[in-house]
Amino acid sequence: MKHKIGVIEGCSKGLTSVKQGVKVLEAIAKNTNLSFDLRYIKIGSKSKANAEENAFKDAAENCKSLDAILVMDDIENDDVKELNLTVKATSVALQYELETSLFDSLDKYPVIFEADQDDNKTAKDIVKPVGAIVSVANFLEYVGYKRFGDKVRLAAYEAAGILASRENDERTKEAKDEELTEMVIDYINKHVDEPMISAWGEI
Repeated sequence: MKHKIGVIEGCSKGLTSVKQGVKVLEAIAKNTNLSFDLRYIKIGSKSKANAEENAFKDAAENCKSLDAILVMDDIENDDVKELNLTVKATSVALQYELETSLFDSLDKYPVIFEADQDDNKTAKDIVKPVGAIVSVANFLEYVGYKRFGDKVRLAAYEAAGILASRENDERTKEAKDEELTEMVIDYINKHVDEPMISAWGEI
């Protein structure tokens, strides 16, 4: 089964957690019989003078017929500073727009999965990519793959623990994010070699 997923992002290229979450989704698709149709949905548009007013209305319209929406990082927009939003604020605003403007016209109601950026168990410099990967794990649970979702979540926390245990690691945040994701993907590559069985049977 192919799952239609909306990936929320801003118009700035400065954030990397979305990229890390997508890499994990790609590794899952490569190693299982799950597949994902990813739709990138930008909050804010450089081409619109009224971007702030229409940002979530446009985003909600683009979420029609999706199975789920992943909000994996804060929203940043270089040109529209009013649209620099936290994951939680983005999720709430999008949920509100879906419920108030489009509920009656939706083919299905997409579920929003947001990254947890208030996780006290994870070092602050890597909490965002961990949150992005955990949001992917939560989505896996939602579609019936609880055991696999648990394993992806555990792999993310274990990778975070390895990185946090290193002293005097002066690499850039981007380099740490990449290594974290590589460790999770390596786990997926080594431990997922059978068809995925959901709560409703093999798909």
